[in-house]
Amino acid sequence: MKRTQVLQSVLVMALTLALALPLVAATISTKRAKKPAKVTEASSTQKKVVKTRKRRVRRSAYQWINGHRVKRNRYYERFVASSFTDEDQTVGDVTAGED
Repeated sequence: MKRTQVLQSVLVMALTLALALPLVAATISTKRAKKPAKVTEASSTQKKVVKTRKRRVRRSAYQWINGHRVKRNRYYERFVASSFTDEDQTVGDVTAGED
């Protein structure tokens, strides 16, 4: 009888410890991060910033023509041949008849 009581108390303690460990590990800090202080610039610097902001105009992929939005297609030259070849890349080209 004494042995079963010891075994029960050990199991209860182990169960209590197993349930209490996640509670300790799940503490969440309630501290908030401090916001950085705002920097006030001189009026001449503010004017320069406004000028550069006006210069940076974002170009849209769309253009308005007669009240309709039209997508502007741009052509970009794409090079598909490798420029790191050891052999002559012009071998096999037929150039007869070209000026």
